[in-house]
Amino acid sequence: MNKKMKTAICMGMLMLLAFTGCQKNSEPKAELAFVTDGDDVQGDIVNQSIWTGVEQFAKESKKECQSYVPEERSDAAYEKTIDQAVKKGAEVIVCAGEEMETALYQAQREYRDVRFLLMDGVPVDEDGKERLRGNTLSIEIAPKEAGYLAGYAAVQAGYTNLGYLGGADEKKSREYGTGFALGINEAAKDLGLSSENITLKYRYRGTDGISPEFLAEVENWYREGCQVMFTDGGSYSNVVTAAAEKCGGAIIWNGGSSTSSSVVMTVRMEYGNILYETLKAMEQNEFEGKTHKVIGVRDGGISLEWNQDVLSAFTGEKYVSIRSKMSKDDFSIKEGDALENPDAFAIANLTVEKFAE
Repeated sequence: MNKKMKTAICMGMLMLLAFTGCQKNSEPKAELAFVTDGDDVQGDIVNQSIWTGVEQFAKESKKECQSYVPEERSDAAYEKTIDQAVKKGAEVIVCAGEEMETALYQAQREYRDVRFLLMDGVPVDEDGKERLRGNTLSIEIAPKEAGYLAGYAAVQAGYTNLGYLGGADEKKSREYGTGFALGINEAAKDLGLSSENITLKYRYRGTDGISPEFLAEVENWYREGCQVMFTDGGSYSNVVTAAAEKCGGAIIWNGGSSTSSSVVMTVRMEYGNILYETLKAMEQNEFEGKTHKVIGVRDGGISLEWNQDVLSAFTGEKYVSIRSKMSKDDFSIKEGDALENPDAFAIANLTVEKFAE
């Protein structure tokens, strides 16, 4: 091989290496990542809202963002997906739900330079011990306040025979139910109504499962006089909606949106807005690491929409009034279960009954 040929081959190899290097470096770095709990971004209401907030911030700040869906629902799959996001350049990783708690517990320790935002969860180890490191912020939208707002508005709208169903997530199920009962009781008190005038029946199902028997059961509740039903937002809510449509009942939708004419109110959990504002604050170096924040009505984390044509008694002025009441510094909802222990919560203007199973 002569000298000229060797030189040509060497130049060709250098050009190939340079081209390969440019290809690798040209791949955009995704600084913002959203790792789901296994659901697609568009397949879950909470995920949709979160991703909207991530995309809005990324667009305004001219950053790249990417969503990641784990191959399966397991801690190992979650940890693997977080690893992938970090390798792709993630500087901020958003996760949501209790399912991600153990994976985040490990990730926050392993990747100290990455900041983590965990919505509706707190990092825990395999034994359930909580720990928030300086690079992790936990944000929870308060279920009790969402339930309280729904209950108060329902009574102000004229409903006196109400129902509540809780699903698989025991903690949230009880928190939504507690808030709902206390909101109903407060509205009844404000309207001068007694426990003889208003009834709340409830059931903790312990599952989000659906069946023809469950549909028939909910239909029967409506037929026995239940006017409006509220749930903890579990996937079984669609069955409750179907029963309401069939029986002419109403439902207060919890989270997201529904096109059913039986949905008279919608409690919105503003994940996207809260996340967007949090990311903006982080950009200004205002990151509250090692913190568990509970976001409620006062912070803009919860809002209410309603069908004014159907609920003419519930006006914008009444909505502003209840929001103002819930935004005061002295407003709080204590720990415990108001449905199981109404006397401990001084529920005197409402009759609480358990649905027969």
